[in-house]
Amino acid sequence: MLTSNFLFFLNSYSDLVPTTTPSLNNFKWSRQINGVPFNIENDQQIQILPSITTPNIVPYPFSTPTNSGTNSLNSTTTMTVIGSITGIAIGNLIIGGGIPVGTIVDSIGTSQYTFTVSSANATAGAVYSNNGQNFTVSSTIAAGTTLVCTSAGGNPTGSGTLTRVSGTGDATVTFSSFTEATPLVMSQAATTTGTSAISFYAPASFIYFESDQQVSVIYNNGSSMVLNPFEVNGLTQPAVYFMAGPCYSLTVTNMSTTTANVFLASMG
Repeated sequence: MLTSNFLFFLNSYSDLVPTTTPSLNNFKWSRQINGVPFNIENDQQIQILPSITTPNIVPYPFSTPTNSGTNSLNSTTTMTVIGSITGIAIGNLIIGGGIPVGTIVDSIGTSQYTFTVSSANATAGAVYSNNGQNFTVSSTIAAGTTLVCTSAGGNPTGSGTLTRVSGTGDATVTFSSFTEATPLVMSQAATTTGTSAISFYAPASFIYFESDQQVSVIYNNGSSMVLNPFEVNGLTQPAVYFMAGPCYSLTVTNMSTTTANVFLASMG
Protein backbone atom coordinates (compact mmCIF):
# COMPACT_ATOMS: atom_id res chain seq x y z
CA MET A 1 0.00 0.00 0.00
CA LEU A 2 1.29 3.48 -0.94
CA THR A 3 0.97 6.68 1.09
CA SER A 4 0.66 10.30 -0.04
CA ASN A 5 1.35 13.60 1.71
CA PHE A 6 -0.73 16.71 0.85
CA LEU A 7 0.14 20.36 1.46
CA PHE A 8 -2.63 22.86 0.61
CA PHE A 9 -2.28 26.63 0.31
CA LEU A 10 -5.15 29.13 0.26
CA ASN A 11 -4.12 32.57 -0.98
CA SER A 12 -6.39 35.36 0.23
CA TYR A 13 -6.26 39.07 1.00
CA SER A 14 -6.68 41.31 4.04
CA ASP A 15 -8.67 44.21 2.54
CA LEU A 16 -10.73 46.09 5.10
CA VAL A 17 -13.43 46.68 2.49
CA PRO A 18 -14.55 43.83 0.15
CA THR A 19 -13.41 44.37 -3.43
CA THR A 20 -12.96 42.31 -6.59
CA THR A 21 -9.50 43.83 -7.04
CA PRO A 22 -7.76 43.29 -3.70
CA SER A 23 -4.47 45.10 -3.33
CA LEU A 24 -3.40 44.84 0.30
CA ASN A 25 -0.98 42.36 1.79
CA ASN A 26 -1.44 38.80 0.70
CA PHE A 27 -1.37 36.11 3.39
CA LYS A 28 -1.03 32.37 3.07
CA TRP A 29 -3.01 29.66 4.89
CA SER A 30 -1.81 26.08 4.70
CA ARG A 31 -2.88 22.65 5.86
CA GLN A 32 -0.78 19.53 5.68
CA ILE A 33 -2.09 15.95 5.65
CA ASN A 34 0.61 13.31 5.90
CA GLY A 35 0.67 9.60 5.30
CA VAL A 36 -2.73 9.07 3.60
CA PRO A 37 -2.75 5.38 2.58
CA PHE A 38 -4.12 4.40 -0.80
CA ASN A 39 -4.19 1.63 -3.36
CA ILE A 40 -6.15 3.41 -6.10
CA GLU A 41 -7.37 6.89 -7.07
CA ASN A 42 -10.56 7.84 -8.89
CA ASP A 43 -12.06 11.12 -10.01
CA GLN A 44 -15.31 12.13 -11.61
CA GLN A 45 -17.23 15.17 -12.81
CA ILE A 46 -20.97 15.44 -12.23
CA GLN A 47 -23.69 18.05 -12.67
CA ILE A 48 -26.31 18.76 -10.00
CA LEU A 49 -29.48 20.62 -11.00
CA PRO A 50 -30.74 23.56 -8.88
CA SER A 51 -32.32 22.57 -5.54
CA ILE A 52 -31.46 18.89 -6.13
CA THR A 53 -29.83 16.65 -3.49
CA THR A 54 -27.66 13.83 -4.79
CA PRO A 55 -27.84 10.31 -3.42
CA ASN A 56 -24.63 9.15 -1.80
CA ILE A 57 -22.00 10.00 -4.43
CA VAL A 58 -20.24 6.96 -5.84
CA PRO A 59 -17.81 5.95 -7.07
CA TYR A 60 -15.13 6.92 -4.59
CA PRO A 61 -12.16 4.58 -4.66
CA PHE A 62 -14.90 2.05 -4.15
CA SER A 63 -16.09 2.38 -7.76
CA THR A 64 -16.16 -1.42 -7.84
CA PRO A 65 -18.12 -3.07 -5.01
CA THR A 66 -16.17 -5.34 -2.70
CA ASN A 67 -19.26 -7.58 -2.64
CA SER A 68 -22.72 -7.49 -4.28
CA GLY A 69 -25.74 -9.75 -4.01
CA THR A 70 -29.40 -10.11 -3.11
CA ASN A 71 -29.67 -10.05 0.67
CA SER A 72 -32.47 -10.19 3.23
CA LEU A 73 -33.65 -7.14 5.23
CA ASN A 74 -36.12 -7.04 8.13
CA SER A 75 -36.55 -3.30 8.91
CA THR A 76 -33.97 -3.54 11.72
CA THR A 77 -30.21 -3.10 11.85
CA THR A 78 -29.73 -6.82 11.11
CA MET A 79 -29.21 -7.97 7.53
CA THR A 80 -28.82 -11.56 6.38
CA VAL A 81 -26.15 -11.84 3.69
CA ILE A 82 -27.15 -14.62 1.32
CA GLY A 83 -24.08 -16.26 -0.17
CA SER A 84 -20.39 -15.47 0.21
CA ILE A 85 -19.26 -12.66 2.51
CA THR A 86 -15.88 -12.41 0.75
CA GLY A 87 -14.92 -8.72 0.46
CA ILE A 88 -17.29 -7.53 3.21
CA ALA A 89 -15.52 -5.82 6.13
CA ILE A 90 -16.46 -3.74 9.16
CA GLY A 91 -16.63 -0.10 8.09
CA ASN A 92 -17.73 -0.84 4.51
CA LEU A 93 -20.38 1.44 3.02
CA ILE A 94 -23.69 -0.36 2.26
CA ILE A 95 -25.80 0.76 -0.72
CA GLY A 96 -29.09 -0.75 -1.86
CA GLY A 97 -32.87 -0.51 -1.78
CA GLY A 98 -34.12 0.12 1.76
CA ILE A 99 -30.67 1.15 3.07
CA PRO A 100 -30.41 4.73 4.46
CA VAL A 101 -27.64 6.95 3.05
CA GLY A 102 -24.40 6.64 5.00
CA THR A 103 -25.08 3.17 6.43
CA ILE A 104 -21.96 1.13 7.19
CA VAL A 105 -21.15 -2.37 8.45
CA ASP A 106 -20.89 -2.42 12.27
CA SER A 107 -20.25 -6.13 12.80
CA ILE A 108 -20.33 -9.49 10.98
CA GLY A 109 -21.72 -12.63 12.63
CA THR A 110 -20.92 -16.31 12.23
CA SER A 111 -21.84 -17.85 8.88
CA GLN A 112 -24.39 -20.68 8.71
CA TYR A 113 -23.97 -23.35 6.04
CA THR A 114 -26.84 -25.59 4.97
CA PHE A 115 -25.56 -28.72 3.20
CA THR A 116 -27.65 -30.96 0.96
CA VAL A 117 -26.37 -34.41 1.94
CA SER A 118 -27.02 -38.07 1.27
CA SER A 119 -28.80 -39.83 4.16
CA ALA A 120 -26.53 -38.98 7.12
CA ASN A 121 -26.31 -38.98 10.91
CA ALA A 122 -24.63 -36.18 12.86
CA THR A 123 -25.03 -34.88 16.41
CA ALA A 124 -25.16 -31.22 17.41
CA GLY A 125 -21.71 -30.01 18.36
CA ALA A 126 -19.84 -32.48 16.14
CA VAL A 127 -17.12 -30.89 14.02
CA TYR A 128 -16.52 -31.78 10.35
CA SER A 129 -13.86 -30.49 8.00
CA ASN A 130 -13.71 -29.74 4.28
CA ASN A 131 -11.47 -27.52 2.17
CA GLY A 132 -9.28 -26.81 5.21
CA GLN A 133 -12.22 -25.36 7.20
CA ASN A 134 -14.12 -26.69 10.22
CA PHE A 135 -17.92 -26.82 10.37
CA THR A 136 -19.82 -27.32 13.63
CA VAL A 137 -23.17 -29.11 13.46
CA SER A 138 -25.98 -26.85 14.69
CA SER A 139 -28.74 -29.45 15.12
CA THR A 140 -28.79 -33.26 15.23
CA ILE A 141 -29.93 -35.20 12.16
CA ALA A 142 -30.70 -38.93 11.87
CA ALA A 143 -30.83 -40.31 8.33
CA GLY A 144 -31.34 -36.69 7.31
CA THR A 145 -30.65 -35.01 3.99
CA THR A 146 -30.11 -31.44 5.25
CA LEU A 147 -27.20 -30.67 7.55
CA VAL A 148 -26.91 -27.21 9.14
CA CYS A 149 -23.49 -26.08 10.42
CA THR A 150 -21.75 -22.90 11.50
CA SER A 151 -18.23 -21.84 10.59
CA ALA A 152 -16.07 -18.80 11.22
CA GLY A 153 -13.68 -19.81 8.44
CA GLY A 154 -13.95 -19.90 4.66
CA ASN A 155 -16.25 -21.79 2.33
CA PRO A 156 -16.30 -25.54 1.67
CA THR A 157 -15.88 -26.91 -1.84
CA GLY A 158 -18.95 -26.72 -4.08
CA SER A 159 -19.60 -30.42 -3.40
CA GLY A 160 -17.63 -33.20 -1.79
CA THR A 161 -17.10 -34.88 1.56
CA LEU A 162 -17.30 -33.64 5.14
CA THR A 163 -14.89 -35.55 7.38
CA ARG A 164 -15.61 -35.83 11.11
CA VAL A 165 -12.95 -34.23 13.33
CA SER A 166 -14.69 -34.63 16.69
CA GLY A 167 -18.07 -35.45 18.22
CA THR A 168 -20.63 -38.06 17.25
CA GLY A 169 -21.87 -38.87 13.75
CA ASP A 170 -20.95 -40.54 10.50
CA ALA A 171 -17.22 -40.59 9.86
CA THR A 172 -17.84 -38.95 6.48
CA VAL A 173 -20.83 -37.15 5.00
CA THR A 174 -21.20 -36.61 1.26
CA PHE A 175 -22.83 -33.35 0.14
CA SER A 176 -23.92 -32.25 -3.32
CA SER A 177 -24.32 -28.51 -2.65
CA PHE A 178 -24.56 -25.90 0.11
CA THR A 179 -25.99 -22.45 0.82
CA GLU A 180 -24.41 -19.80 3.03
CA ALA A 181 -26.17 -17.16 5.18
CA THR A 182 -24.45 -14.67 7.50
CA PRO A 183 -26.01 -12.14 9.93
CA LEU A 184 -24.60 -8.64 9.63
CA VAL A 185 -25.31 -5.60 11.85
CA MET A 186 -25.67 -2.21 10.14
CA SER A 187 -25.17 1.26 11.61
CA GLN A 188 -28.76 2.20 10.65
CA ALA A 189 -31.97 0.19 10.38
CA ALA A 190 -33.27 -0.81 6.98
CA THR A 191 -36.46 0.93 5.88
CA THR A 192 -38.02 -2.17 4.36
CA THR A 193 -38.47 -5.92 4.83
CA GLY A 194 -37.67 -8.53 2.19
CA THR A 195 -34.82 -9.15 -0.23
CA SER A 196 -32.91 -6.36 -1.93
CA ALA A 197 -29.90 -5.95 -4.21
CA ILE A 198 -27.12 -4.76 -1.91
CA SER A 199 -23.53 -3.68 -2.61
CA PHE A 200 -20.66 -3.11 -0.19
CA TYR A 201 -17.88 -0.59 -0.84
CA ALA A 202 -14.54 0.14 0.84
CA PRO A 203 -14.33 3.70 2.28
CA ALA A 204 -12.11 6.40 0.83
CA SER A 205 -9.00 7.45 2.74
CA PHE A 206 -9.06 10.97 1.23
CA ILE A 207 -11.47 13.10 -0.83
CA TYR A 208 -11.13 16.41 -2.68
CA PHE A 209 -14.29 18.25 -3.84
CA GLU A 210 -14.91 21.38 -5.97
CA SER A 211 -18.12 23.15 -7.05
CA ASP A 212 -18.67 26.25 -9.19
CA GLN A 213 -21.97 27.01 -7.39
CA GLN A 214 -23.04 27.32 -3.76
CA VAL A 215 -23.69 23.84 -2.40
CA SER A 216 -24.39 22.15 0.91
CA VAL A 217 -22.28 19.08 1.69
CA ILE A 218 -22.98 16.32 4.22
CA TYR A 219 -19.94 14.19 5.04
CA ASN A 220 -20.35 10.76 6.69
CA ASN A 221 -24.02 11.46 7.41
CA GLY A 222 -23.11 14.35 9.73
CA SER A 223 -24.12 18.02 9.75
CA SER A 224 -24.46 20.00 6.53
CA MET A 225 -21.76 22.51 5.54
CA VAL A 226 -22.35 25.32 3.02
CA LEU A 227 -19.55 25.85 0.45
CA ASN A 228 -19.35 29.07 -1.55
CA PRO A 229 -17.26 29.94 -4.62
CA PHE A 230 -15.18 33.10 -4.15
CA GLU A 231 -13.86 35.83 -6.39
CA VAL A 232 -10.26 37.05 -6.77
CA ASN A 233 -9.23 39.73 -9.26
CA GLY A 234 -12.57 39.43 -11.00
CA LEU A 235 -12.25 35.68 -11.50
CA THR A 236 -14.58 33.22 -9.77
CA GLN A 237 -12.79 30.38 -8.02
CA PRO A 238 -14.62 27.14 -7.10
CA ALA A 239 -15.70 26.26 -3.60
CA VAL A 240 -13.31 23.61 -2.24
CA TYR A 241 -13.68 20.86 0.36
CA PHE A 242 -11.16 18.16 1.29
CA MET A 243 -10.96 15.63 4.08
CA ALA A 244 -8.81 12.71 5.17
CA GLY A 245 -11.01 9.61 5.61
CA PRO A 246 -12.35 7.16 6.18
CA CYS A 247 -15.09 8.63 4.01
CA TYR A 248 -18.11 6.42 3.40
CA SER A 249 -20.81 8.98 2.64
CA LEU A 250 -21.01 12.29 0.74
CA THR A 251 -24.27 13.94 -0.31
CA VAL A 252 -24.52 17.33 -2.00
CA THR A 253 -27.40 19.81 -2.38
CA ASN A 254 -27.24 22.53 -5.03
CA MET A 255 -28.35 25.72 -3.25
CA SER A 256 -28.10 27.97 -6.31
CA THR A 257 -30.42 28.61 -9.24
CA THR A 258 -27.80 27.39 -11.72
CA THR A 259 -26.60 23.86 -12.47
CA ALA A 260 -23.60 23.05 -10.27
CA ASN A 261 -20.55 21.54 -11.96
CA VAL A 262 -18.83 19.33 -9.41
CA PHE A 263 -15.41 17.66 -9.47
CA LEU A 264 -14.64 14.89 -6.98
CA ALA A 265 -11.35 13.07 -6.56
CA SER A 266 -10.76 10.33 -4.00
CA MET A 267 -8.18 7.84 -2.88
CA GLY A 268 -8.57 4.53 -1.13
